[in-house]
Amino acid sequence: KQWYQRRVAITAGEDEVVEVKVPVKQKPEMIVLDDINDDDGPGPDEVPTAEERGFWKAVEENPNDFASWTYLLQVVEKNGKLKQIQKAFSSFLQLYPYCYGYWKKYADQMKKIVSNEAAFQVYNDAVVAIPLSVDLWTYFIHFIAEWKDGDENEIRTIYQRAVEACGQDYRSDKIWEAYVEWEKQTDNYRVLKLYRQFLGCVIQRHQYHFDKFREWIFFTPVKDMVTMEDIKELLTRHKAEAERRRIETEKKIKEEEEEARAAAEEAARLAEEQRKQAEEEEAKIQEDIKRMQEEQKMAVLGDQPPGIEEVTMEGVEDQEPAPVEPEEEAVQEEAVKEEAEEEEKVEDVVAMQEDAVEEIKKEKSTDCDSALIPLL
Repeated sequence: KQWYQRRVAITAGEDEVVEVKVPVKQKPEMIVLDDINDDDGPGPDEVPTAEERGFWKAVEENPNDFASWTYLLQVVEKNGKLKQIQKAFSSFLQLYPYCYGYWKKYADQMKKIVSNEAAFQVYNDAVVAIPLSVDLWTYFIHFIAEWKDGDENEIRTIYQRAVEACGQDYRSDKIWEAYVEWEKQTDNYRVLKLYRQFLGCVIQRHQYHFDKFREWIFFTPVKDMVTMEDIKELLTRHKAEAERRRIETEKKIKEEEEEARAAAEEAARLAEEQRKQAEEEEAKIQEDIKRMQEEQKMAVLGDQPPGIEEVTMEGVEDQEPAPVEPEEEAVQEEAVKEEAEEEEKVEDVVAMQEDAVEEIKKEKSTDCDSALIPLL
């Protein structure tokens, strides 16, 4: 898979524009060398040594021979020939683009032999190839900070590119920390927003960085942390949040009132049903009492229907009573006593039934009161 676009070398007068590999969507830097001239044939940089040719032959026969590639890179670095360095590192990194350490070596050689612009181009190609490499971005940031010392826009740009590319990586805390420390020396107003982004990521040593943030908040005056625009924005957000909470609270209170009203209505309905049920039960009990009283009376009178005595005695009130034998008189007195005892028993039963009715009423009333107490 090809990551790069090849630029053809052009000869212009005494200077030569050498071949440089750059990302496809970016315009390459024009690197001018004053010490190479191809007018009389290939220069010394284009001719590999015997040792280099041997390793080139090995990697051409077996491109997967990683050891031969590393030996080749060591040899071209030692010899310091630009063309051989470019050719060896470009070929190697096309096969092994994730070896970030060799991207750094390549950039160091370009900086040493050509210029900072050439090294910048190599680093730029590197982060395009492996944008999630925290170590590679760290090398790139150090290079820019050393090269563009004093240029805040350039340094801030490379930091922003780094955190956008790999800021979510678990090991990216060292980039965030370096960015924050640099902004503390440059623009204190940016630090608070930067911390907000930084601490929102899942990174290693999160508690340590949070403690650093608290320490900075404690020792930094508010006027040095936020601008008036930030304060106005915070006040606006606070008012909006307070209004939102007020509306939610009122809505919740209304809902609770509706629930309480519905609960009270339900409790009242249940109490009414219990009252009606108690009245019905009381009516049934009264009917049972009357029925039992009638049955007791009928039992006392010997199962004769009521009024029989009056019927049998009609027309004979004026007659003189027949003489009663002493034995019959004793039997009659005994019958009267038994009748009186039976009436007393009936009265006792009726009294017990009335007491039971009163107890049931009291219990029903207590249940109704207990159901209404929570609502009151």
